[in-house]
Amino acid sequence: MVNQNQQYGRQRRGNAPTKCICPDCGYETDKIRGVPCREAKCPECGTTMMGK
Repeated sequence: MVNQNQQYGRQRRGNAPTKCICPDCGYETDKIRGVPCREAKCPECGTTMMGK
């Protein structure tokens, strides 16, 4: 039997990130629900943040 998510090509990739982290300086902050980390800029150095 095929899982409904697999049937339509959608698969969950695990848990959503709970923190946003700067890959350059290591600054870390809580993730804001509904706002992707990649849309946030690090307040310390201005680099685009990423999910952790």
